[in-house]
Amino acid sequence: MVKIKLLFIIGFLVCIINTQAQLSKEALVKKFDSYQSVWTKQKLHLVLNQTKFSPGDTVWFKAYLLGEDQKKIAGRQLVNLHLVDSSEVERIHVLFNVKDGIGYNQFVIPDSLSAGIYLVTAHTNWIRNFGDEFIFKEKISIVASNSILEEKDPIYAVKAEGGHLINHVTNRVIFRTSQAGSSIKIVDNQNQEVGNTQSNQYGIAGFEFIPHAGVSYFAHLINDDKKISLPPIEEDGCSVRLQYIMGNKNPTLKIEVPSSSKYQDELYVFILSEGKIHNSFTATIGAENSGSVQIPVDKLPKGIAHVSVLARNGNLLASRDFYCSSEDQILETVSLSKSSYHTREKVNAQVLLRDQTGNPLVGEFSVRVLNGELFENLAEHSYPDEMSDDFFNFENSTFNRTDSSWLVGVNDWLITTTKSVPWKEIISSTGAKPRYPQTGTVEKNGLAYLGNTAEVVPDETQIMFYLQRNIIPHQTFIMQGKVGLVIPEMYGDDEFFYLARTPAGKEILNIRMDWEGDQIRLPGAPVWKESQSMDSYAEFTSKRKIIDQSFNVYSPKLSEEIKSSAFESELASADVVVMVQDYLIFPTVAEMIREIIPPLYHRKTRKGDIVRVGLLPPMIETNDPLYIIDGMATKSTGFFLSLNPANIISIKVINDPKKLLPLGLLGRNGIVLVETKTGDAREPLDDPAKKIIGLNRALPFKMPWQTSEILYTPFFRSTIYWNPTINTDSIGKATFEFNCTDDMGQMVILIDGMANGKPFSIVKNFEVIR
Repeated sequence: MVKIKLLFIIGFLVCIINTQAQLSKEALVKKFDSYQSVWTKQKLHLVLNQTKFSPGDTVWFKAYLLGEDQKKIAGRQLVNLHLVDSSEVERIHVLFNVKDGIGYNQFVIPDSLSAGIYLVTAHTNWIRNFGDEFIFKEKISIVASNSILEEKDPIYAVKAEGGHLINHVTNRVIFRTSQAGSSIKIVDNQNQEVGNTQSNQYGIAGFEFIPHAGVSYFAHLINDDKKISLPPIEEDGCSVRLQYIMGNKNPTLKIEVPSSSKYQDELYVFILSEGKIHNSFTATIGAENSGSVQIPVDKLPKGIAHVSVLARNGNLLASRDFYCSSEDQILETVSLSKSSYHTREKVNAQVLLRDQTGNPLVGEFSVRVLNGELFENLAEHSYPDEMSDDFFNFENSTFNRTDSSWLVGVNDWLITTTKSVPWKEIISSTGAKPRYPQTGTVEKNGLAYLGNTAEVVPDETQIMFYLQRNIIPHQTFIMQGKVGLVIPEMYGDDEFFYLARTPAGKEILNIRMDWEGDQIRLPGAPVWKESQSMDSYAEFTSKRKIIDQSFNVYSPKLSEEIKSSAFESELASADVVVMVQDYLIFPTVAEMIREIIPPLYHRKTRKGDIVRVGLLPPMIETNDPLYIIDGMATKSTGFFLSLNPANIISIKVINDPKKLLPLGLLGRNGIVLVETKTGDAREPLDDPAKKIIGLNRALPFKMPWQTSEILYTPFFRSTIYWNPTINTDSIGKATFEFNCTDDMGQMVILIDGMANGKPFSIVKNFEVIR
């Protein structure tokens, strides 16, 4: 009897818990809006000037940083760009600014980088909150001789519509194949054929079947035994199929559950677009264990939308992305005065943006003019393709909107790229805040410790962080070893120099830093192989380099070096200047100090050599000075004394308290500035943590038409013109001009931009003749 009562109580409590677990649609919408207000997502997209490069090339790019509503994100943010190989090894890291949603920059592919397929990735600090799923990714090929081919399995992606295969109901599976017209056979674990299908012109194939729990299913190309597994079969849940009916713009979402399902009552359907819930429905599961909801796509914003099917307790059962077409399109044109031009002739172009009613649109865009003979499928690597708004890029094919079935093909493709909405986190949200804030400055956070013991530095330790090339000092007191630095307007790669002293005033020379990493997993580039045929772009680049070398064409490089005079200028002037070259050559620096540099004195002790600067009152030297040797700071007296006097131009000493005291720890024991003939004397870097990535300066894309030498020099370029930002006027018009090079053949103008809050692209061909 007691046991029966106990079971009754447990059952009653379970019923209460289950009842309490039910959530209304309104409650779920409220939770979603609350979550989105804190965890808003960002879209980052880059437009590269080319899709194929050779070692030594400069990659020019434009960046768009948008919210889920496709609006440009206001303010300034930093973007980390990485070039990653197929082994997930970072080869290039560039940091650049995006202001009010737009930025542009460039990076150089090192001459030492080998050929292959690489992945350009980019993310902001805020995107780190969402992992690697939301970082920008684009493949580029780097070619040196032969063409590079991506290696793919014949069937390289299998996705169930809705995300799950459910027992004993109709499910739809989408296959992505490496080529069109692939015949696919589906078999069970007994190798019995369940059915077959064929991929369309975009390499996509769909297949409907009723799976059974406990059975495994596989797919493979007919006449090929290599199999790929379908997702496992789940006992309970729901399958979804988006169905279009001829003559109806609004598709129907068909929902099915197993006959024994616990979800045989009502399910919630949410329609999301641009980061908002636009519609919510209750789908009633009838006697046939199915239900349906008509999706009003004609009332949704144009672009990618999302549907989520939830149980009444908030469990996500199925989800998928789909596309909302719209007749509200941007009408864009680019006009040239003629269809063909002579080499080196000036080309004037006009861009006109209009809406459906003919009204002008204000927009901004980038322009790249490429030698069309060197690249394949240029029109398919445009901004809207990647943003999935107007046209869609699927590998090397673009969906043809004149095809009556294009929308079905697009939606099948979107099944394989769907990003799930984190309903579990939304419902169970505890008010946690994103860890990584939006930031527009270079920041470093980490832990300071002692190099010889690995112990955290004592509380109230004073540390001076000095940036060698940017000449930026930052002095702070440390608690619990934690360090946080904000470094405004720092350009170029640099190195830290540390100086520290304990609360008792003792100098610490072996300070070390453990900086927090980027903490985002960078995806690797695809596996590739080299073909047996010469690549047209590699051949062009090779010939161009020979021509440039023959005619002594070169591009001056921007020097980032800052010599000791730059540091000296911060102090107005040195107090003592000794031009070493005016004297006889001394055998050692120590002897030179004793003979001709009176403010310095040198002495040998049991612990080694010491050097002191004779400071003016009221300062008293307690340790070796700070040495600035060819612009690089060091506290190493051994390195200073190891210099070759014959290579030294001058030694300057600063010992005036008025100049030293404002420098804090840097000036505590005086400063010695050394300039050498080579200008690059420096001790080896003893700690990789001292390296820091600064902002990369955006450089203008220049063509050398202003120089007289170009008149007599052959001039060939793959990117003939690059302008990252052009704005239309109040009547929707913009103009630009450029000169043709000596390249002949088909040239391509590619325009990518935004107008009326939506991306657009234009492709225009013209011919260059002799």
